[in-house]
Amino acid sequence: MSDHFGASDQRGMLRYFYSDFKKDFVAGMCRELADCARDTRDPLCCLAFHSAGRYLALHILALLPKADKALFSADAGLKVVCTGSVWKSWDLLKEGFIEGLGSLSPDAIEINKLTLLSLNKPAAFGAVYLGARKAGHSLPVDLSQNATVFFQHTF
Repeated sequence: MSDHFGASDQRGMLRYFYSDFKKDFVAGMCRELADCARDTRDPLCCLAFHSAGRYLALHILALLPKADKALFSADAGLKVVCTGSVWKSWDLLKEGFIEGLGSLSPDAIEINKLTLLSLNKPAAFGAVYLGARKAGHSLPVDLSQNATVFFQHTF
C-alpha cells in the first residue's frame, strides 16, 4: 500500500480518498492486493478478499426482502449482474462469498438459486433494448449472448 499510494503512513494516504480522489487509482490497489494474495498467499491479503466476498454476499442477501419475488422464479433463480474490476478477483472472493450466502436462514426468503453474471456487452445495449421494447419496437437481439454465468448457488 505504501508503494501504491507513495505514502509512509495512513495520513499520507488521506488525500487519495478526499481532496485528490481518483476512483480508478484507488481501485488499482485491488489488483496489487490480488497479485499479493495469489503469488505469496499473504494472510492479510487473503483475509481481505475472503471478507470482501462475504460482505458482497451479505449485501445481496440484505436486498432480497425488497426484491420482487418474480425475479426468483426463473431457472437461474435470482440473476445478479456483477460489474467492476473487483470481480476479476473472483477466485479470491468465492470462498468468502459462499460463506456469506450460508448465513441466509432457509425459511427467510423464497429463493432457491442465485446466479452471478458478467456482461459481455456494455450495459447501454440493454438500455437500448429495454427502451425500444417500452416504445413498442422489437429489436433482433440474441439476449443469451449478453452475459456469461460465472457462478451459481443453490440454497
